[in-house]
Amino acid sequence: MKSRMPCLIGLLGGVLLATAMPASAKTVAMPPLSRSAVEIACARAGGSAYGVRDSETEYGCRTRESSVTCAPDGTCFGYVPDLARLPANSLDAVLGVIVSGKPIKVGPVDSRITPLAQP
Repeated sequence: MKSRMPCLIGLLGGVLLATAMPASAKTVAMPPLSRSAVEIACARAGGSAYGVRDSETEYGCRTRESSVTCAPDGTCFGYVPDLARLPANSLDAVLGVIVSGKPIKVGPVDSRITPLAQP
């Protein structure tokens, strides 16, 4: 019994530590989005929009599971839970409005990779 006690205490500590840590999220590169598009999609998703009325500040939307943040110049990134199904990098898909189809892997943004030129 005494030899099992350290294992049980270690296991209990590991479980407590794992449940206290926040879930990781993946970053999704988004196309440029207007303030009005973010506000409309946010209302559809039932989230809370911020900064859409002030042209000088960062703007975006937060829902229970995800968020979209845009710089004043329109550069946007989405943040979704690591295990979320994400069929595309559209605003609706990131905010959870439309989730259909098979999930695809969304990796980190790499500026060295560019799309192929269409003939």
